[in-house]
Amino acid sequence: MTSIRLLHQQPSPSASNPASNPTSSSLGAPLEVSSVNFVELRCPDIINADGFAVPGPDCNAPLATLADGEEALGFAAEQELLSGDLVQVTLRVDEETAAALNATRRPRRNQASPSPAPSGHRRRQLLQQGADDDENDGMSSDPEPEGEQLAAALDESDDEYGADADADEDEGADQDGGDDEDDEVAGMQAVEDAASELASRPRRELRSAAAIARRQSPSGFKYVPGTLRIKRRGEQKEIYTGSPIPLRATIYLLDFCNWTNPYRSPEAFKKYVSSGNGSIENNLMNYYRTCSYGKSSFDWGNVTVIGPVQLPCKGNVSSGFLKYTFDASTKCGAAEQLSWVRGSEAYGQQLAATNDAVKSILTWTQRRRIMLILPAQAKCGWAGLADVACTSPTCRSYIKGGYASNDNIMYHELQHNYGLSHAGKGMNEYGDPTDPLGDYNAVGTHLQCHNAPNNYRIGWAKPVNEIPGKGGDGWWGNLTAGNFTAASNHLRFTIPASATSDENMVVVNLAAASADPTAARIAYPKYFLSYRVRNATAGAFDSGITSGYSNRLIIHAFNGSQSERDYNRSLLIDAGPKFSKPDPAFANGTVWAAPFVPYNAATGLGGGLRIRVLRTGPAAVEVDVCRMYDTREGAPGSEACYAGQDRDCDGLYGLDDPDCAGSR
Repeated sequence: MTSIRLLHQQPSPSASNPASNPTSSSLGAPLEVSSVNFVELRCPDIINADGFAVPGPDCNAPLATLADGEEALGFAAEQELLSGDLVQVTLRVDEETAAALNATRRPRRNQASPSPAPSGHRRRQLLQQGADDDENDGMSSDPEPEGEQLAAALDESDDEYGADADADEDEGADQDGGDDEDDEVAGMQAVEDAASELASRPRRELRSAAAIARRQSPSGFKYVPGTLRIKRRGEQKEIYTGSPIPLRATIYLLDFCNWTNPYRSPEAFKKYVSSGNGSIENNLMNYYRTCSYGKSSFDWGNVTVIGPVQLPCKGNVSSGFLKYTFDASTKCGAAEQLSWVRGSEAYGQQLAATNDAVKSILTWTQRRRIMLILPAQAKCGWAGLADVACTSPTCRSYIKGGYASNDNIMYHELQHNYGLSHAGKGMNEYGDPTDPLGDYNAVGTHLQCHNAPNNYRIGWAKPVNEIPGKGGDGWWGNLTAGNFTAASNHLRFTIPASATSDENMVVVNLAAASADPTAARIAYPKYFLSYRVRNATAGAFDSGITSGYSNRLIIHAFNGSQSERDYNRSLLIDAGPKFSKPDPAFANGTVWAAPFVPYNAATGLGGGLRIRVLRTGPAAVEVDVCRMYDTREGAPGSEACYAGQDRDCDGLYGLDDPDCAGSR
């Protein structure tokens, strides 16, 4: 078996001035940026006799991409994949790689026990714009010829290429039954030879995110659609449910190819990690302690910084039975990333032999973060890269050069490890300036905490209660269609500033008839209402929220839930009291309206939503949430006009509404 690794591209500031460029200027066409989402395979780590996470020696899964672009996001959602899931897939190998494999296969060695199964990973990349545009790895964009199919990952009783013990489950695997080569595995030199051949092809310049996608993983293997089978699902268990969640992390400062990372000692880097004299205001420890309301931590005792670590520039790195060449002087692909992780962890394990503090962290076997700080000269098309979610013994993130002095970037990548997706606005997947997973360029060294949907997703915040701090787990401010009737469709709420309480949002889900998971549903956005106020205290919650969103009611759409297998992104819709796209039926611009769909009296679903800002203050906002049952009160003389209701949420009831003029 093998597993999934998801990667995802994000624009970043320019290398010369990380805080200067707005995200929108570097985004590019949405399709181009989205083309660098990836679903990839990765061999798993196992825990050895000394308690360290080490590579599984018997894995035979190649470093291969199963899907990229929007297809990757849809693929993960459709299969309900989470990083760490153990899967079985069939890959098609192109003719060149197949020839190399056939020429160098060696007999399969005997195994006393089933081989370990690779763990799946979603990854996200932070695109570095304007740098290294002429990099490439020599791979062609021409369609790959169809060759023989190889089972990239099989069930635990058989891990050979080309043979599949689960024949009844996986029709896509080649099975010729009598071929001796199907009882052999690929030789370690096979992919190295194939890669050398591919490298001799004419080079092409790296000009787009799509080219980054093509070069991310060694070529030669292509997923056969429909052959993925889930063998075991992982669990992250990092949604807050009542007990604080301490994070464990090992941060390595790497040197290679005669290039040095910007930090010449752990002490030089620690100011970006912890509070204290000379520390950065939004250091990682402060980010977690403050933005999580104390529900998660990134503190010394669980975090260590190691380095500088001198690693080879070029060479070979093994992944189970297969061996790959890497050349960090020319690219930052899957083989290079693998070599950095393997080399760093080997160095850390040697250090642990004489350092108990390091050993206690490296022998932590559940969801340990590995962050690698690279030299600024590293030939990467991104500023940061990270696994999305963390269910394996380890998960990774990579930060290039001086970008590690931007805690917003490091926190952004670490929160991908937490499982969060990007925070968007309009067509810009990263355009939400109210969340670190969006556009953090105006934040500087201040602290910008999460928007309401992302806080809700990981359990750091919840909807308001009728009596603050009492009366349920936010149920009062967690609305469905069942909370409204035509006679009582105006609900008023006081929403505290996010900095003052973790009960700080109202969720309106008109798509559901009730909170019962089995209740009737329709397709309709779920809206999150929150209030953000800029804090003048350095290092305080939302000290980095921009003035354009301070003292504003903020509306997000997010169809997700508190689930590890949630694949939805939050989307910033608008902010009031002066909305950018107000309801045109109101002249003062303080009313925002959601789309209207016809109301179905039989199901109780449908209608629309109007949000009115009543009052803003230094610590809270008062809002009126009204469910629309129609776009007008009623036809003159109709029963609706005599019901004394405000079915269209314009604030005028029954016969007082001009819609009913002429009624008798």
